[in-house]
Amino acid sequence: MDQLIEKIETAGLVLRLFDMMSDIAVPCFTAILGPRDIHDDANVRFVEVTAGSGAHPSPVRAAIRAVTEAAQSRLTYISGARDDILPETFLAPLPLQTRTAFQAVPAMPATIAPAYPPSPSQHLDYTLSALREKQIDRIIALALSDPALPFSVAKIFIPALENPEGERARRFGNRAVSRAIMS
Repeated sequence: MDQLIEKIETAGLVLRLFDMMSDIAVPCFTAILGPRDIHDDANVRFVEVTAGSGAHPSPVRAAIRAVTEAAQSRLTYISGARDDILPETFLAPLPLQTRTAFQAVPAMPATIAPAYPPSPSQHLDYTLSALREKQIDRIIALALSDPALPFSVAKIFIPALENPEGERARRFGNRAVSRAIMS
């Protein structure tokens, strides 16, 4: 992770990593990358800041996934590899809320994630157990790859987890609302 951060800083970028671990206790992080002068330059554009998220039973691997996804998003903008981004997106200013996130002061997480299991099958068992502990038992896996390939790709749907449409930072699902009411 240290080498990854060093490469980011050498590229003239600043990184902020946010611990997003929920009550399910599977480590999850969101990373944002932006230009080093983000606090001094009022003309930073929306496309100059990218974000990524990652989850994994290992907190370090979860953090690496978040950071590399943010870097991949940055490369996608730079290369123009996506055809679903409108030209005006490249001129849009950076929202104040995003700029403010770079003012976050790095700190150690309030809770330390539990030790993670060593093998992929144990990772799956760990994650499924963590979900079952929260009475989440409906998990849908959709295979996306050819079974003849030496790897698997799947899309996982877990309807009980919050993923509301629209202003995601401001809307809460049933689990979050019931937890807030009970506390």
